[in-house]
Amino acid sequence: MNELAGVLGVTDNAVRAQLTRLSADGLVATVGQRPATRRPEQLYALTPEAEDLFPKAYDVLLEEFLDVLERRTDAAEVSEALEEVGNRIGTRFRKNGARTREERIRHALQVIEDLGEAAELNEADGCLAILGLSCPVAAVAKGRPAVCHMVEVLLSSATGLTIRAKCEQGNGHVRCTFDVA
Repeated sequence: MNELAGVLGVTDNAVRAQLTRLSADGLVATVGQRPATRRPEQLYALTPEAEDLFPKAYDVLLEEFLDVLERRTDAAEVSEALEEVGNRIGTRFRKNGARTREERIRHALQVIEDLGEAAELNEADGCLAILGLSCPVAAVAKGRPAVCHMVEVLLSSATGLTIRAKCEQGNGHVRCTFDVA
């Protein structure tokens, strides 16, 4: 909340009041907590109802395209095509200046945010992971592991790191966790 208040130039109480209102209207929901100096901070994400308010023709187009592709070819060819797409997009995001592992991980975080997903870096038990607070391809990823693999390939290609995606679905929310090997 402090981060949001700082970015917006308002008080914590103003942010809290707006989040309470958005929550009451069914537009945001708490999706977890993260450690903070005094007490854990709540993590918020847009609800599916709020997501529907933003225009996104891509989901309808991509879902129909994948349906047609899946009917015309076998699963291996669809997976191969999505992997190629991931590599091609990852190449566009490649940053030659990111040399250290930490710089590459931070770059992966930026790529995820550029794709439209709020995310943060998390370290637990000596393992680094990027926690996504939503999913930029949620509308088409459900029941299509090849779509999640495409995002893994995209991030791996963009950073030169091995990144594995885990899709977490529940309470109408889809969140991605990206483990960095």
